[in-house]
Amino acid sequence: MRTITAAAFAAALLALTACSSDHGPNVAACKQAMQQQFEDAIATGAEGSRPAACIGVDDATLRRLVEEIMSEGMDDIPTPSIT
Repeated sequence: MRTITAAAFAAALLALTACSSDHGPNVAACKQAMQQQFEDAIATGAEGSRPAACIGVDDATLRRLVEEIMSEGMDDIPTPSIT
């Protein structure tokens, strides 16, 4: 289940195309917004979309951020215990 949720989150983010911004993207704000969406997806199963903070962030950077967030967050995902 956690793999499906994480994969759905990553796929939703990577499927979006990059938009341009006159002032350049704020990668730190984008990562923070994506981190919050990842945590929400784990807690509630909600699907994410490109956060407003990520407008203008290129696809390669988004992929890197998704990989970072997922590798940092996978240990925090609760796993069901088999009894």
